[in-house]
Amino acid sequence: MDRSEPRDKLEDSAQVMTTFQELDSDYGLKIHSIFHLCLEPLVGLLDRHFDFFAMGRRGIAPITYYLELTSNGIPLALGRPVALGITVELFRAKRPGRDAGQPPEDRLLLDQNITLQAFRRSGSALELGFDDGSGEQVTAGAFRLIQIFTRPMAPRGARQVKEAPPEFAALRERPFPAPLITPEDLWRAPEGFETLEQAPAPGDARVWGRGNTDINHHVTVTEYLRALENEFAQRLHRTGQQVGNHRLERLRCIFRKPSFAGDVFRLEGTPYRRGEETRFHCGVFKEQESGAFETSPAVTGCLEGRIAPQGEGGPG
Repeated sequence: MDRSEPRDKLEDSAQVMTTFQELDSDYGLKIHSIFHLCLEPLVGLLDRHFDFFAMGRRGIAPITYYLELTSNGIPLALGRPVALGITVELFRAKRPGRDAGQPPEDRLLLDQNITLQAFRRSGSALELGFDDGSGEQVTAGAFRLIQIFTRPMAPRGARQVKEAPPEFAALRERPFPAPLITPEDLWRAPEGFETLEQAPAPGDARVWGRGNTDINHHVTVTEYLRALENEFAQRLHRTGQQVGNHRLERLRCIFRKPSFAGDVFRLEGTPYRRGEETRFHCGVFKEQESGAFETSPAVTGCLEGRIAPQGEGGPG
């Protein structure tokens, strides 16, 4: 980018390939796979345009606050390219205080949006292996990542980044166009949804291991995504729903506190249903030194899906 002429947004593109691990048994794009398909090209783009890793060596990094992933479930061709249309914008917003009673915090945000264009599978899901490539190009999913600039390794009270790093001088800082989404927003169920569990039992205590972490010393985002998705399936199964016909279509998360290897947590949540539509409001609650679990979730999730009518949603 031309650093002498700041602009409102960076627009660029990248290309990735679908492999066995990204597609489900119907060749639909798995929700959690969208994250890793998009993240590596996005980080490469940020480094290319903004010297991203040089900023990191100075101790500054954008840490994930909000993540939204969407998959439309269209069967995709295995081994065919996926085109990523990437937009990056720089905003300033008021973030709710971390704890009750705290005033809002002024924060510098990196808002990143990606659309995924892929090729529709031309044959049946029962025809295993690579596709002949004759399918049309379709919108397979979407990715949104809002990160807050911070100094993650600095002492508490010295982590806030108040001014845009010079590496991002090519982007014009603007006020965020809407209130920053909160955990309460994620847990506000639309009209007509009914609770499937009236009194959900507390989840068993679990622990994060070193294999759940990444180079930022935190539990990595994909570990939360898999844990929430698996818990959604468990809760649906517990209430007699047709989990085999259930497809996850949208996942939204807010990340409030990081977790580390050795941290004990509980995963709590409530499933809802309205016709074929499903929702799961959930959270990761960390154990405190006292042995009690925190009352505010370290990670808040809202997962949305759909249960296909009997006879649909399987291989075909």
